[in-house]
Parts: sequence; structure tokens; C-alpha cells
Amino acid sequence: MAGAVSAGAYTAGVMDYLLETLDRWERAKQENLNAIRKHGSVEEATAAGAYDPSIPMHTVRLEVIGGASAGGMTSCITTLALFEGFTFVDKDNPQGKGNRLFDTWVNLNDQGNSKTLAQMCETGDLATGVIPSLLNSAAIDGIADKANEIKVNRSNKHDSADWPSYIAKDLELIMTICSLRGVPLEINFGSALTEKSAESQQAQKGAPAHRMYMHKGIAHFTIDPAPLVNKDHLIPLDPNNAKDKQFAIECAKATGAFPVGLKARPIPHPDLPEYITQRKYIAAHIRRMFESQEININWDKIPEKFEFTAVDGGTINNEPFGEVLRVLEERASKAADDKTQEHALMMIDPFPNFAEEATALQTNYILKTISEIVPNLLSAIRRQAMVKESDISKSFVRKDNMRYLIFPVRRALRWDDEKQTETPQKDDYPIACGGLGGFSGFFKREFREHDFFLGRKNCQSFLRKHFSVPFDEVTDKNTGELVFPIFSDWQEGDEKFQRFHYIKDDQAHLPIIPDLRIYDACSKKEEENGHLDNPIQFEDIKITAEELKELRRPFRRRVSALLWAVLKKNLFGGGGNPSEPEAHSDKYARRYVRKYLSNPWLVRILGYLITFLVLVVGLVISPVLIPILVFLWYYVVTKVTNSIFEAIVEDFKMRDLMADT
Repeated sequence: MAGAVSAGAYTAGVMDYLLETLDRWERAKQENLNAIRKHGSVEEATAAGAYDPSIPMHTVRLEVIGGASAGGMTSCITTLALFEGFTFVDKDNPQGKGNRLFDTWVNLNDQGNSKTLAQMCETGDLATGVIPSLLNSAAIDGIADKANEIKVNRSNKHDSADWPSYIAKDLELIMTICSLRGVPLEINFGSALTEKSAESQQAQKGAPAHRMYMHKGIAHFTIDPAPLVNKDHLIPLDPNNAKDKQFAIECAKATGAFPVGLKARPIPHPDLPEYITQRKYIAAHIRRMFESQEININWDKIPEKFEFTAVDGGTINNEPFGEVLRVLEERASKAADDKTQEHALMMIDPFPNFAEEATALQTNYILKTISEIVPNLLSAIRRQAMVKESDISKSFVRKDNMRYLIFPVRRALRWDDEKQTETPQKDDYPIACGGLGGFSGFFKREFREHDFFLGRKNCQSFLRKHFSVPFDEVTDKNTGELVFPIFSDWQEGDEKFQRFHYIKDDQAHLPIIPDLRIYDACSKKEEENGHLDNPIQFEDIKITAEELKELRRPFRRRVSALLWAVLKKNLFGGGGNPSEPEAHSDKYARRYVRKYLSNPWLVRILGYLITFLVLVVGLVISPVLIPILVFLWYYVVTKVTNSIFEAIVEDFKMRDLMADT
């Protein structure tokens, strides 16, 4: 699940429908199995009308869930909520009561008249004069801490019977994290002249080494109830253990800590089992990253307790498909037949890059000024950091890997000049939470609700039309060997085939996960193809000038507090008490500059006299000066606030989310 900010509502909707579909299918399969037990065989159960032959009986299991930023937070909430059980959002539960994903991403931290965005403009976090972030992150804490309310209603113990078969009992959870400290990687260059092992070289004193810092990290959990022996790369997550759950929640906050906009998160030393140290955990991930146990790195340079501050995991790894795919391939490698296709990767991305390119305006690529170069330089650094060379080379050159992408698609009736009628056409901006870099969803609950239901609708279409296998590729054309054993009992014309096959590119495709809402996947009739209604129309959820005006006071208050904190720090100092060595160093530096590097004494005396005269004049005219300063302060705050709202209105207007007044 890729990063999304408030568009996590879309990701949550996709996950809600995916889990609902798996759950519905699970119950239908269980009814068939019960019928077989009762009647003795499939044939007798079918003859008795107790067995439904249109229900595919194969198993699909979620083995690993991972994500960055909002995707990482959704991954964490989903994993914990699996222990509680889901109450899905449908026509009988349109307000998502009891649904953790809906509550997290649609309701956010709204409390009566106190909306989440207004809470993010509160100024309590600036009381000490320190600016932790542009927005108050207390509301984000409130959202994430809701996970502590999740109850444990079912067990994934190996002998438990209440755990759904579509979820692995040793499910793994991955959240990306950007460490501002960076893990020191010291590569020993002395190894080229010796035949010593990497471990023995670490003890070699004085060997030349090159140090790099790795800032890309992941929090890799497992719900496996068994002891994690020889699995140093995993952190246990037992929802019955308060420390386990809280550490996972803290990592979820860290992966969602949008840089500068939201507060950076300190990551304390985790409460790991005795047989796992933090150095072992970090080393295990580095070895996995380079797929080698024998790496010439000085491991002892990595601290045993590696505490650090983290920002949004999407900063340098916004789509952690490589980490997720690595787990899938490790598990699939245990299969006896390498020719058998047993795993697939599904990525949910509310902001696919190709959509950005389609709507982006042409820019000037010849840059001459600093004002042009600096933002492009920062963009280039981030884009390069996001390139996953090793993941692509290891996993995307193989033709047998199944990879699928779910992204927002929305069609609306628009006038077609050629056909002279209204026809369904794709929206350039299909999600309401996509504005303002993903922050627009915080402005209106209906934006988030729209995207949640669009995610459900897109997931249904994805399962029906795209998450499938061509019927003629179930077996190898040359050898006749079975490639997809889950379809071994599908025959053209049988009830399963007739119900679920979908014609695409002039050939029949079989769904990996059948959606039991569907009675005829190829039918154009909505009552047969499982049609879900479109989410509420953009015309019905546009934000009004009155709604924006309600936010003006909180925005002004936040802008004023931020500017005052900056002014106070620069005029009067502050920002925390320095340590004794730092204070001594600062005092020495000031004394040195005054003695050797300041202006000549005559110039300094003249400057002091001018300053004194200005103060005297200021005191004399203070009755006039104070109102002027107050007016200037009001003008600056108003100017900044207006600039912010101009950008908001411009973006909303472009996305057709702004009501005309």
C-alpha cells in the first residue's frame, strides 16, 4: 500500500472490499464443506441441493501486508483489526459502524464540532517556543491511538479454529521508516588484500574503511505465535501484549509523519525478545537487502540500542513492493515444484505516477536561476532515492511474477462532441482527497467518504476483470504441465466457469478471488454482474466558501503562532537549553568573533549610538509606533493566510471540488 496522506481513505476502501470478498467466499466454501461432511460426497451433496458447484473451492491467503505512510498505517490497523473481526461497510452499514478502517480514515479524529483539520491548527504544541511541525500532530496521535481500542476476539494459535483461512497465521506486517540518524555501514577496504572472513576482518584494527549511512529502514513484524528462532529480521506482534501493540502503533505514527507538515517521531529501543538484539535485527535486514550472509561490513559499528528520530516512510520508499515481494518469494521457494505459480503481488496506489504525468503541465527543462534549480534539485534527490534498482533487477525481470496495481478510476457522464451525447468518461482527478498533495481530504468528511466507497468499487472491478489468469495459460502449452493448480478443476462450460469467467482481450480470464456478489461476470445487467453504485457525485460534495471561511480563524491562529515562534527565537533566542559543552563552545565562539572578526571599535561605537537614538525616538513616538507594528503584524499574518487559501481554492477549482458562489 503506497503512501497517500488523507487518500488513505481510498486504500482503506480497497482493503475493506477485498477482506469482505474473501470473508464472503470463506463462508460459502465452509457451507459446501459442511454439506460434504453431512452427505458423504460432493455428488450426493449436490444431488441433495446442499452443495453449490458454482463456488470455487481453492484457497487464497494473505501472507504479508506492507506499506508506507498512510499505506503503512492502514497495514498496521488492518493487521490488528484481523484479531477483532471486521464489520464491513455495505448497504446495510453505510456509516461504517464497527469498521476500524472506515472509522480511522473517514471519521479521522472528528469529535462533534471539533473537526480534525481545526485540531491540526491548534497552537498548544507551540507553547514552549519550539516548532515541531507546521501542523499540530495531536490529532494524528488520536487517530493512531484508536488502534488500542481494538479487541482480541479470535486467536491465530496453530490449533485455533476461529482464524480465517484467507489470513496466514504467521502473517507479516511491513512499514517503511525514514531514519534521520542513519545506520552506519562501514565497508572494510582491507579485505581485498587478505583472505580473512568478513567476521574476522571486523576485529582488524586500523583497516581502511568507507562509511555510508542507510536511512531507509523498515519495521518488520509478524503475528506468528511461535518463538522467532533464527528469524532476527522479525519483531513479534502479539495483540494481547500491550508493549507489542504500542510499539507497532508508534511505528505506524512514524511511517505517517509527513516531513515538516507533521511531527517527526522518536523511535525508542523496542522491547525485543532476549534472543534478538537491535543490532541483530538491523544486520539481518541489511543481509536480506543484499541477499548475502557474508557482507564485509563492520557490524560492531552499529549500536546495540539504535534509537533515532523518524519521518514519513514514504520520504525515500513510498512503494515498498520489493520488501513485500521478497517475503512472498521466500515462502514460495519452499514449494516442491518451481514451475507452479503460487504467489502474486497486489499494490494499492491512490497516486499512480502515470496519472501525474498525464495531467502535468509542460515545464521548462532548461534551468538558469537558483529559484528554479533548488526545488528541482530537491525533487531530483527524492526521485533518485525512490528508484529501487535491486528490487527491479531481482523481481521485475522474471516473467512468471504476477504483479497487479489498483489505482483510482472514476467515470462520469460528460458531453461527447463526436457522439453528440453524454458518455461515461474517465475523470482526470478521480479522487477527492488527491488535492493539495493529498491533504484535501482533511477539509471535508464527504471527500474521504467518497474515496472510501470509490476504493470499494474499484476493488470489485479489479477482482472481476484484472486479478485473473487467462484460461489458456492454466497449463503450459508446450508441456501440458499444470501452472496454476487452483484452476485444475475448472472446465469450460461448468458452473464455476460460466459464473465467474470474464472475457478480456478476446479470451476468457478466471478470477483468482471470486466475488460472490457476481452471478454472471460477463453480463451487462447490474443485478447479475454485482454492480456497486458510483460514490456520491462530486457535484454533491463540493466545498463551499462558507466551509472554507470556518477554517480561516484556525488557519490565521496557526500562522500567527508559527510566525511569532520564529520571530521570538530569532530576536530573543530560545529553542531549548544547550548542554554544558555546547554552551561553553558558543561562549568561546562569540568572544572570538567580537575580538577578531567584528567591525572596528569606532564603527561599533557609532552603531551603538544609532541604536540608542532609535530606541529613544521609539519610546517617544511609541503611542504611534505600537499601532503601526500591530497593523504590520496583522498585515503579514493576513497576507500569508490569504496566500494559503488562494492555493487551496486554485487546487480545488482545478479538481472541480469548489462550489461556485
